[in-house]
Amino acid sequence: MTDSHADTVLLLGGTGRTGGRVLQQLLARGVSVRAVVRSAERLPAGVADDPRVTVVVADLLSLSDAQVKQWIAGCDVVISCLGHTTDAQGVFGRPRDLVTRSVERVCRAARDLRPAQPVKLVLMSSV
Repeated sequence: MTDSHADTVLLLGGTGRTGGRVLQQLLARGVSVRAVVRSAERLPAGVADDPRVTVVVADLLSLSDAQVKQWIAGCDVVISCLGHTTDAQGVFGRPRDLVTRSVERVCRAARDLRPAQPVKLVLMSSV
């Protein structure tokens, strides 16, 4: 890993306003990205064809602990851009506590993996 950027980033929520911009900026900097998204169709134009992007279409909370560990393994950084839509259903509807529960799962999985270097977590949320 160079001082200027991570080699591989796990991006949670790469299709929203913030997540899409983060995804494009990471790729512009030459970073490989594993993007967990609920809908690949909502990825920014041209991103799905980039060889540095691995797209995982899933709801993070529905993945098993083993799957979460699989996607974190080898990542230097996890960036969470998860959030809710800004309508009443998005804020008060399911899933409740999406960001909190997701971050807890990611932290637990990273701890259990015992990487040589700590995995950095960046939380970007309007919650």
